[in-house]
Amino acid sequence: MASFQKQKRVFAAWLVLLSILAFSASPASARSAEPLRQGDNQTQQGPSPFRVVKVEMGSKGVQKGKKFAVEDLRTVFHFPADKQVVIQFVWDGPPGTHQFKGTWRDSLGRVENVSNFEYTTTLTQYTGYWVLEFPPNPAPGLWVLEAQIDGQPAGVQTFEVTVPPAAAPQLTTGQVYALALASTVTIAALNGKNEVFRTSSGFFIRPNVVLTSFGAINGSNSLQIGLPDGSSVGADKVLAWNYDQDWVMLSVAGKNVTPLKSASPNSWKVGDRCYVLDTPSPGSHTIESVAISGVVNAGTGNEQFTMPWTTGQSAIGSPVLDIHGHVIGMLQDRLASKVGYIPENNGNGFPLPTTGPKAMPISLIQTAGKTATPVTLADLAAKGLFVPPLVRNSQISFGVVCRGFRKSFGHILPDDVTNDFYRGQGNLGVVVTWSPTEKLKTTEHLSVYDLKNRPVAESKLKKIELKPHDTTYTAWSISTAGLEPGNYRVDVFLGNTPEWRGYFRIHQ
Repeated sequence: MASFQKQKRVFAAWLVLLSILAFSASPASARSAEPLRQGDNQTQQGPSPFRVVKVEMGSKGVQKGKKFAVEDLRTVFHFPADKQVVIQFVWDGPPGTHQFKGTWRDSLGRVENVSNFEYTTTLTQYTGYWVLEFPPNPAPGLWVLEAQIDGQPAGVQTFEVTVPPAAAPQLTTGQVYALALASTVTIAALNGKNEVFRTSSGFFIRPNVVLTSFGAINGSNSLQIGLPDGSSVGADKVLAWNYDQDWVMLSVAGKNVTPLKSASPNSWKVGDRCYVLDTPSPGSHTIESVAISGVVNAGTGNEQFTMPWTTGQSAIGSPVLDIHGHVIGMLQDRLASKVGYIPENNGNGFPLPTTGPKAMPISLIQTAGKTATPVTLADLAAKGLFVPPLVRNSQISFGVVCRGFRKSFGHILPDDVTNDFYRGQGNLGVVVTWSPTEKLKTTEHLSVYDLKNRPVAESKLKKIELKPHDTTYTAWSISTAGLEPGNYRVDVFLGNTPEWRGYFRIHQ
């Protein structure tokens, strides 16, 4: 109410000024003025005796002798940088005593202010202006000033008001947790025997669309999605994916699920506080408040941001949210997703050392349908994108990557166990210990793959006979000369089934 009263007082003062200008204006001086937008955005209704000659508008004006001039001519006003709008009319009309009225309406059609006054003139052309101070919260869009003289239309002028979007409120940790929990799902990857061999996370970014890491589905025959309400549904359709960026969008039928909102691009910076939904065990969640500690460029279009925090496989695919509860990234372990590391597999295989989980900015993740046609899990496997899961009950009890090995009293012992090697500097070794639980006659062999799941080296097939509780050893030697610098995966097969998996890195 106080603001309204203030505006009324301001208008009263300016309308007195309008009457002074009208009294002192002369036909010659009015005609000599250059029209700004004659007739633009103006309407005349009926046989009104008053004709608009010119309209000028801006955010400020100045008195020059007996004339008033609008200084910054324009039709768009940006609140709160612009505090007011000034509109000046020049009319042709009959002399006499006239009643002037100006009605301001906002973009919603609401009357913002009305001004009335009476003025007597002997001239046939008169000039006047109105000034409107914007209210504290103006509605964005097209506003209008409707001028009337003696109840007759005397000009209508529109102008645009822009208002910046309101800043999102900062949420409490509990509020962010509730938002994330209401949208986050558990993703169980199942093998051909319908056994769960990996558990990850994901979240709804649109109705019936779940975003997660490519590693969450890698090697799976089917998926079981645990929804926020405790129910579960199967999923097999992939709407879009990017193997190099490690993300995938799944079609998931989720009822009454509110998708998380994505933050604007470039809305975060190093040092900002954010929240991550951790999953200590499938189905349980905790929230962690961390700071963005850096940015890593893993290749063109593969930027990630880092956080000083560690977690397990179950949290991979979780959302990373800002203090407003908007998604700024997705938690991922790009190396693990490509080499198929499976922590649940009783430690068979030693993952390459990493700096912990990173997050892919949500702005880099493409929208579904732009780059891919929906496919099934079987289609991705047929494209060679999947790393086959290890068996749950491996016949191998222990395996390592090393610089060499030696035989000693019926054992094969590794020397200098490591994951790091230099190109052309000798061979690397792989040693496994077989502790069979059943009698088997089959073959064994070793294969090396790059991070695009392409085979780069393979041993010859070798017959092997395993007997329960009869410990035996196998070792392979691989030349590093033909391997390009990069990260590699090594699989040991029993027949066609991968029994053990390890990783190594080749440096220049």
